[in-house]
Amino acid sequence: MAAVAGYAWYVGDFLDRYYYLSLMPAAVLTLALSVTAIRPGRLARAVSIVLLAGALAITPSRIRFAAQLHRMPQYGPLVDGSRTLAQQGRPLREIRTEFSLPPTSDSTFIYQILGGRIDRASPLVGVITSDGRGEYQQAAIP
Repeated sequence: MAAVAGYAWYVGDFLDRYYYLSLMPAAVLTLALSVTAIRPGRLARAVSIVLLAGALAITPSRIRFAAQLHRMPQYGPLVDGSRTLAQQGRPLREIRTEFSLPPTSDSTFIYQILGGRIDRASPLVGVITSDGRGEYQQAAIP
């Protein structure tokens, strides 16, 4: 129960599970032991009940946050467009998207997994539209 209560308050980043698994047991023990040190004992029980109630109150928002964590709504159009471009068999200089991608993503990764080839000397650039179409454009000559 103490770990669940502590996790309910934790609003971590993308390394959520790592921090939770390594830091939360120590944090829970610290909190639990500090609450039991409160005297008189009835006050310690009251503090514990308030902490539990607070954790239970914020848990629904934590669950909503976790449901959105690590989601990429652009994945569907990226796969559809990459599939279309890879089926044509033409090497591409690069792939651009009409939608923004998270900074850690690579617009060419799925294309290459599907058998597409990236050739920096190719005169073609692939463009993936927001509705998942794959189109070709002439690459700008530098």
